[in-house]
Amino acid sequence: MAEGAIIVFRVNTSPEVAELLPVGGRLSDGTVKGVNDRLITQIKRCKDVAHVARSFSNLAYQVAPFTDEEANKIFDSAKLKG
Repeated sequence: MAEGAIIVFRVNTSPEVAELLPVGGRLSDGTVKGVNDRLITQIKRCKDVAHVARSFSNLAYQVAPFTDEEANKIFDSAKLKG
């Protein structure tokens, strides 16, 4: 995975339509943001964005790469702290 930002999305399948809610992420400079301290700590444990992608690709979470600029817009609109 190329250097850039990565956003972690929570998969919400209720009530009927699946949706992806941004819950955290990491910028290429190492800045981490998330919805709570636990998620921020989990993301900080990852060495880089590729490690975040491997760690959070599962049934509960999905990840997607973005530029730092796009990721910051998502962080701001989702009101993620960090």
